Amino acid sequence: MAFIEVHEAEVLTNNTITEEEILKMFQSHLVNYYDDDSVNINSDHVKISSGLKGMWEWGVVEAEAKIRIQNGQLLLNAKGTVKLGKLAWFFCVLGFLTGVFMVFFLCAAVLNFSSKDNPIKYFKQAFKATAQEVNQISVSNNIPSTSTKELMDELEQLASMKDRGILTLNEFNLQKKQLLES
Repeated sequence: MAFIEVHEAEVLTNNTITEEEILKMFQSHLVNYYDDDSVNINSDHVKISSGLKGMWEWGVVEAEAKIRIQNGQLLLNAKGTVKLGKLAWFFCVLGFLTGVFMVFFLCAAVLNFSSKDNPIKYFKQAFKATAQEVNQISVSNNIPSTSTKELMDELEQLASMKDRGILTLNEFNLQKKQLLES
């Protein structure tokens, strides 16, 4: 059994998103590595009790991950264990019953040991992807809905309408303000 512990921090540029929304994003990234139904959100953390995808139950991860927003940073704290999975125990029992216990046990132990750092790597990758997604939302929310060229064209049209007397100065200023705020 191996213990895992992950502490990561990323700069947060989006101050409008809640921790609950971030947890949901983090969960959606974790299901790339763990079984979908075994990654659950509890009140303030994500709980995992699953084998890694593609590991055929050689190792089972039981972990909890908390994400907090503090001082403009997104913080991840995850702790858990990696234990021998069902398939590893099956091969140990099979080896014991057939008399070649050490071969099967060593195979299971080596595979478990070689994959014990995968959960740490996966937590870090999921956290980094979540932070990028959160910050991308911030960037996309700050992009104006109209391009600069379109805005300039509309302002020129308003100016020409004011010059021709179609718009009064007050109407021109009101429409210009609406354009610049949109």
